[in-house]
Amino acid sequence: MGAGKRVGQDISGGGVQYAAYAQTEWAIIHTDLKAAKPADSVLLRPATYSDTNVRPVRVPPTACRVLLRARYATAISAVATNPIMAVYGVYGPESGYTESTGAFADDGTMRFIRLDLSIGYSGATTGAYSCGMDATNDLRDGTYKYGAIAGDYAGNNSAVASGLDLRGCKWVFALTVTPASVTGAGAVELEAGFISAPPMAYSVVV
Repeated sequence: MGAGKRVGQDISGGGVQYAAYAQTEWAIIHTDLKAAKPADSVLLRPATYSDTNVRPVRVPPTACRVLLRARYATAISAVATNPIMAVYGVYGPESGYTESTGAFADDGTMRFIRLDLSIGYSGATTGAYSCGMDATNDLRDGTYKYGAIAGDYAGNNSAVASGLDLRGCKWVFALTVTPASVTGAGAVELEAGFISAPPMAYSVVV
């Protein structure tokens, strides 16, 4: 399994502060979304994963939502199958997690939930978070393209792309349920960023 990561908050300020939308830097939490899915027994018992591509990340103290998106090589010219993930939130004492290896205790010390199933329940051994890659229209730089960010809601609700609610968990990690199938060489990774407050989902006229 891959070593865990910590992310610091990219939040600055001083003096009077107001409630705002603040975000950490992005961190890679899965390095190969083209790799085969783990066994269903691992999806049901996530503390038993041993995939070095998986990198759990510690939730910053003020975060309440996590944004997830694919980062993939510009050489990838087409996407036949978007990767679909099972996204886990983890609760428990610091002693139940070994950051150097990314391993969680599997003895009842830690508690696991599926954060992505808020999108729509599809079964414990299937994934609900689609990375939404579009090789033609995704934003990019000279090295990578960046997939869309999904949210808890569907349809025309303005909370789309607001990420997943963390529900107070301490760690987040993701396992591949449907691997990416792409045309072109290069890595397909999953990256996460944390926000301190969700965007407003509704406006009220008074």
